[in-house]
Amino acid sequence: MKFLIIWIILTILIAGFYTYLGDYKGIKETLRHFFLYTYIYYGVAFLILFIGGLIFYNPKEDKEYKSKLHEPSDIYNNFFGIKNKDTDEKK
Repeated sequence: MKFLIIWIILTILIAGFYTYLGDYKGIKETLRHFFLYTYIYYGVAFLILFIGGLIFYNPKEDKEYKSKLHEPSDIYNNFFGIKNKDTDEKK
């Protein structure tokens, strides 16, 4: 939450700076451009990290893996074609 507040304040400051330089037509236009491109860039980065995490994360290799809440589901295993010997033997 603190990061979000700091990010909004920095956005307003940077938008004000660019408005002062005269790059855009006012604070509203500058904020719109800045937020639009920020959401696009962070959205793409999040998708790349999320998909990479789904593909490469193996909870059996995680040292702090102790809870069954993080057990890979059958949907996850079937979707990526992963055969998990430990979970298959339990069933």
